[in-house]
Amino acid sequence: MRDFLQQRLELSDRPGARVICEQMIAARLEDVYPYRILISLAMDDKRPDEALFQVERALRELGERAELVVLRGTLRRARGEEDAAIADFKHSLELEPSAEVHNDLGNMMRRRGLKEEAETHYRAAIALNPKLSDALNGMGILRKEARDLEGAVAYYKAAVDADPNNPFAHNNLAIARQDEGRLDASLALFDRAVEVRPDYVPARFHRALLLLLLGLWKEGFAEYQWRWRMPNIRSPHISGSWWDGS
Repeated sequence: MRDFLQQRLELSDRPGARVICEQMIAARLEDVYPYRILISLAMDDKRPDEALFQVERALRELGERAELVVLRGTLRRARGEEDAAIADFKHSLELEPSAEVHNDLGNMMRRRGLKEEAETHYRAAIALNPKLSDALNGMGILRKEARDLEGAVAYYKAAVDADPNNPFAHNNLAIARQDEGRLDASLALFDRAVEVRPDYVPARFHRALLLLLLGLWKEGFAEYQWRWRMPNIRSPHISGSWWDGS
């Protein structure tokens, strides 16, 4: 039946795909796949309540599975139910260890100011996957906040080495290198961050400040226009043109 389902999906026959999913579920194959497809279709249709219903249905029919509990937590987080999401993520770890889930929890705990718990989750993530760039970057942020610049640089560098296409790690390492006074190295890292993700506003903004600091006025002021996309900066909407540094 999976082959028939795949054919319906390839033909963009969403109603037909749903019918086959229901047939697979009715056959009690103990297979999470049709539920996963129904959840995906609901999300594509921007029906998060339906997606959550299908997750709950799968949990009732198939029993607790880490994959489904994580999905429920992800949907709850999207609905703004962060406490419930955290509970789901933690419960999923009791069912099956996951570096990615530990990293997500680390990020959530850090944003809540629970730095010790955040570090516990980041370290658990790294223990499971030493090359998980996002968790290494998270540890770097914690070390930077603890005023341990050397430790922050070590983690940021490990994050960049683990994933050369991680713009967040490049941006954070660039800022740390600037704090060390290594301006050329910092600029190269900002360049890489915006190369990987041209619309990453924090890297654009900090790169502009560094260009201005280096006296590269024209390039710096052109890049400085990205500041209006920063969440905490509002444009004054003045008439006329801005000085372009020339």
